[in-house]
Amino acid sequence: MPFGHGKHFLAKAPGIVDKLLGGWQLNGITTVSTGQYKTVGLPQDWMNIGPVNGSVPNKIGNPIPSHRSYTNYFNINAFAFPGCESQPQPYLPCTNAQGALHVEGDVKRNSLEEPGHNNWDMGLIKGTRIGEHLNTQFRAEAYNVLNHTQFGDASASLQPGSFGVIGSLGHDPRVLQVSLKLMF
Repeated sequence: MPFGHGKHFLAKAPGIVDKLLGGWQLNGITTVSTGQYKTVGLPQDWMNIGPVNGSVPNKIGNPIPSHRSYTNYFNINAFAFPGCESQPQPYLPCTNAQGALHVEGDVKRNSLEEPGHNNWDMGLIKGTRIGEHLNTQFRAEAYNVLNHTQFGDASASLQPGSFGVIGSLGHDPRVLQVSLKLMF
């Protein structure tokens, strides 16, 4: 910051004023990003080809719910087991008696966007020279200084009760730390 000896403001301040108001630094890191992408998957091997290839559903509606929340981030009614679209709850598997065709769905790879992040970390540092070979440094740092909730990923496995539910945080809530360092 521009205060104290050799700076723009208070460049000729007396020693004690320079020790109190000079040597301050303010820094910050801002991170703003969109979310990662995920592919919707069926909770079982619908095509009966084994565990090497995940089965995907058919898309029959808008995957973004009208009222998004951490318990309803994706719309389960927008997806159906392939061949089960005509049943009342198409997101549940139908049986062969209902004419189920065990074919691959049409959902595209990485078609769902997870929550994004916006985070601001900030630090305030005060360096003070005490003698010819002795310095102190005071640091106050805040991570996620605005305490903005950073959601984790929502479940993309088509299971009632867990599909579209966010069960974790992507970042910790605000964390504060203070330190004093003596350098000689």
